[in-house]
Amino acid sequence: YDSKRPSTLLICFDPKGLGSVPVESFRETAEIYGVLVAGSNVARSGELNPALQAASALWKDIAARFNIDPRRVYVCGFSAGAAIATEIALTQPNSIAGVIACGGAFSARPHQDLSLTMPLALIASRFFPRAMNTTSCPPSASLAPTNPPMAPAPTMQNRMMGPAAE
Repeated sequence: YDSKRPSTLLICFDPKGLGSVPVESFRETAEIYGVLVAGSNVARSGELNPALQAASALWKDIAARFNIDPRRVYVCGFSAGAAIATEIALTQPNSIAGVIACGGAFSARPHQDLSLTMPLALIASRFFPRAMNTTSCPPSASLAPTNPPMAPAPTMQNRMMGPAAE
C-alpha cells in the first residue's frame, strides 16, 4: 500500500460475518494487483438494514484510514453476502464500480427493480440453480473488463465463468 497513490478497494461480505475468510481468499491476488481488500465482521445474513449500516460504518472507517480511488471501489459477497453487496450497489450506484456476486440470491428485489449501471460478475454453481433464476438476476447483467483486471481468488479460478476464465 502506498498512501500517496489512490488505491482500488474490494469490500467483501461473508454470510456469517467472517470478514477474514474472503480477505484471505483474495489476499494473494490483491497483493499482485495492488488492491486493498476489506471484509466485514458484522454484516451478515439476516435482516438487510443492519448489514447495510455495518457496511456503511466499514466504508467510513476505510475512507478515514486509506487513500481510496472513489472510481475503483468494488463490492463482493458469497451467498447472503452477495445479496448485501448487490444491495449496496443498487443503493449507492455512484459509489460502486462493480459487483462480484458468488452463489445465493443476488438480491431480494424483483428483477425489474435491478438496474445496475456497473459491471456485475455473477458466479453460480450448477449445484445451486436458484442462484441464477430470473427473479434474482438482472437481465442486462454484464461483465466488463477492468484495468487492472479483477482476477478471481486462487481457490475460485477453476470455477470462474465468462471472459475472466479464459
